Amino acid sequence: MAWRFWSGRRDRLALAMIGALVLGVGLSVIALLSGSVMGTVVEVYSKSARAPYDILVYVPRANGEPLPDLLPPNDPLHLAPGIRPEQVEAIRHIPGVALAAPLAVVGFIELGPGKFFPRYDPEGPVSPPRRWPPGVYRVTETVRSDRAGLNESFSRTTWVAASDNGVLPVGAPDGISDYYAAGIPPDWDSLQPAYAVAPAPVLLVGVDPGAEAALLGMDQAVTEGRYFAPSDAVRSEDRLAIPIEEVKETNLRFDDPNLLQELAQLRKVRVGQDFYIPVLVNTRALDGVRAEFVVERMGPEGRPVDVAFRVVHEGLDIIRASLGAGWQDDDMTYWREGYVRWRGLLGRTTLLPYDDTVSPFPSRWPRAVRLRSLDATPLSEAWDSSRIVNAYYERNYLSLRQARFIEVDPRITDTRKASFGRVYRSFQLPHRSAAAIFPEVVGYFDPQRLAVSKDAKGRPLETYRPAEATLVLDPQGRPVNPPQTIQGGLTPTDFLTSPPVFVTTLEAALKIEGEDAINAVRVKIEGSEQITPETIARARDIARTIEEQTGLVARVTMGAAPARVLIEVPESNGHPALGWVEDVWLDLSGAVTAVEQAEFGHGAFVVVALVVGLLYAVATALTGITARRRELGVAAAVGWPGRALGRLAVGEQALLGGAVGLMAALAAAVGGLPAGAVGLILLAGPVLYLPAMVAAGWAVRDVTPGEAVRWGDVAPGRRVLPGSGIVPLAVASLFGRPGRTLLTGLAVALPTGLILLLSHIALHLRGVLYTTITGEYAAPKVGPIQYALGVVALVVAAVTAFDLIRQNAIDHRQERALLHALGWPRGWIGRLMVAEGALLGLLAGVAGDLLGMGVVGLLYGTGGLQAWRTALWVWLVPVGLGALTGWLSALLELRSWGWQALAGVEAGQVLRDGRWWRWAFWAGVLALLGAAVALIAAGGIR
Repeated sequence: MAWRFWSGRRDRLALAMIGALVLGVGLSVIALLSGSVMGTVVEVYSKSARAPYDILVYVPRANGEPLPDLLPPNDPLHLAPGIRPEQVEAIRHIPGVALAAPLAVVGFIELGPGKFFPRYDPEGPVSPPRRWPPGVYRVTETVRSDRAGLNESFSRTTWVAASDNGVLPVGAPDGISDYYAAGIPPDWDSLQPAYAVAPAPVLLVGVDPGAEAALLGMDQAVTEGRYFAPSDAVRSEDRLAIPIEEVKETNLRFDDPNLLQELAQLRKVRVGQDFYIPVLVNTRALDGVRAEFVVERMGPEGRPVDVAFRVVHEGLDIIRASLGAGWQDDDMTYWREGYVRWRGLLGRTTLLPYDDTVSPFPSRWPRAVRLRSLDATPLSEAWDSSRIVNAYYERNYLSLRQARFIEVDPRITDTRKASFGRVYRSFQLPHRSAAAIFPEVVGYFDPQRLAVSKDAKGRPLETYRPAEATLVLDPQGRPVNPPQTIQGGLTPTDFLTSPPVFVTTLEAALKIEGEDAINAVRVKIEGSEQITPETIARARDIARTIEEQTGLVARVTMGAAPARVLIEVPESNGHPALGWVEDVWLDLSGAVTAVEQAEFGHGAFVVVALVVGLLYAVATALTGITARRRELGVAAAVGWPGRALGRLAVGEQALLGGAVGLMAALAAAVGGLPAGAVGLILLAGPVLYLPAMVAAGWAVRDVTPGEAVRWGDVAPGRRVLPGSGIVPLAVASLFGRPGRTLLTGLAVALPTGLILLLSHIALHLRGVLYTTITGEYAAPKVGPIQYALGVVALVVAAVTAFDLIRQNAIDHRQERALLHALGWPRGWIGRLMVAEGALLGLLAGVAGDLLGMGVVGLLYGTGGLQAWRTALWVWLVPVGLGALTGWLSALLELRSWGWQALAGVEAGQVLRDGRWWRWAFWAGVLALLGAAVALIAAGGIR
């Protein structure tokens, strides 16, 4: 029966099919895009702002967690050691753990391209022979970092007396022969007389090569050389270590040939160890670092006469010059490579001590902390490696590494100086204070090539990238304009430190520092590619299991989001207060909120599109009842009860809803969505049309038999504005059906407000939905998906507006025909319909702009007032849309103006029953076309 009613009104049938097509395509696009929203919003977040591990495991802290919900970046580098390999293996065997990557911080070691002063020995291993004339020379090496703006420097000065015959040159200071007279005594013929290293501290860490490759892709980040191999063995050799202070107590001389035996008798000698370890070099760790090696010829008064040699190394060249085998200059030669590569182990740092403080701008930085300044003495003592003197016994001679304690002329005393930066971390001595490290470089890696994400501002979220922060306020709390980016320097105890320069194997780290040297274990769980509440809950369950089985602390970093923290940097170690810096920490609960709010943000766009579709369905249902009130009146006059007419009207809307759902489900099935999602999408069409069914059933009950003889729009009080011009008549036409006009206006206003929000975000916020609700970094990035949903809503609203204007034209056809008979040209009639559409768009545009500005104001506070500039041109969209629908309605209406139409009877309204199959065919074609369009559109948007 519904088909018979439609068959008599081909215009209504065509409009219903077009509307169903548009709504079906829109619902299909929404379904396909919503099926991949985790891949476009949440997955983008997951890949761009999350830690590479899901759980961080470490030894319990003595004072608990100072800020339980926050985790500073690079925190694993400063955690206390204490995890054993068997605990790591226990973690790996816990169900649900996909990967456990241990991290062992060996500590800071000395770095500097030390060189030997060549001595004259034509028959010795030096070639070419020494070119230096006899005399006294001062060798100075300085390592300096300007990255942090603190002018950090580490230097060492050594004096050398060079002679051709083993006799000190005339004017040589007293005491220099004790160690630096070239060629004497004869039994020290292998001693190289001028070795200098300025031990700038750089970090060495140990990792499991396989786990690190799986976690970060370190094997794919190697730019030179190779990655670790199973054949990379760790060698260790015993070495004699002489405590200097104990030697001083014996009153023995360092140049005594029998020193070793005498110390052994006094039990003042203990065995240290040399460790030969494979290392990878971080190519970016020393960016901004400069090393200078200078040899000056000194005059009789101990003042420099001229510069005999000078070389400068920067960045990665420092490492190559320090560790490169066979490297040489024209005048300075590495020919005792073993001594050159020797590196002392200095110690390690601890976590930052800080206190909560009041943020000077809580609306922008809700969290603020203040660092505690510490004493620099432990760091200076650790850096001053004179506590231990390393002795090598080779070919019956004693070679002492340090000579500064020989009683010599103060002018030539071997000296080392350091200008440290700020001290906010404690510095702890290594387990093996007499350990010597011999790094053997196997390759170089670029941390930028690691499979590690960055947050929205490119801040560090992992171990190997240089730490940086932004200075935003001076010590008085005044804004720094423009904000300054600061980076970590060489001082190990500063709040920003350099990343590891050397990476060795876990085997090497455990041999150097002991079996409990592991500081942290980074755990990856199975199925954690996407952040969802379910995966986060599973990660928390695994973390509880880890704590129960190992006794360690397991913090879930899955669900962590970058959070801006304001840090007050006070005065320290002679350096003035820096002010307030903005650093990016990890909010351990942030990503849960981010995911939920990202889904909410996407869901809000979807809801707007669906509400517009719902309004379209209700408005067209009411318009359809109005358009066919005469047919319904005839049915009522011949005895049809109101319930039957209601079932008929509800059945029509159910058919349309089923067609829309079927079209969307077809597109979803072809698009590869799972069966459950396809079933839900199939039900979405009828559910979307459910309010339309209720509205149509309610409206048809008011139809009376008198409607069969009623022509035009007959109702009292329809005039709003006086006069008979275009604008008053357009206003009268719109407000003749206020309910229908209100629904249509709301359907146009909603996408208008959505477009205003999207435009404001795109133009003023660089396409990112920064909100005070979600936080700057937790908000989703607005992209093609959101714009597509806005376009879908706008197209559905356009069909709704066209239906309203078209039906108003039919309702007022006789009235406007009378105006035409009284002298109105057809162009005026057309302009009347265009004005009606433009007026509808104007009202909807104002409402949409107010709605959009309200949403912007809700999200950004007073910043929402800035949206008025965007609202000025967004307002033109619904006006133009309304004018376009009015123009199309005018074209169709004026083309149908024959005497039959003006009389109220159109021949085109009668459809022969034999042609029903054609309409069924075209309906099927439109359904397939809609599904194809939806698939293509969704694929293009993705």
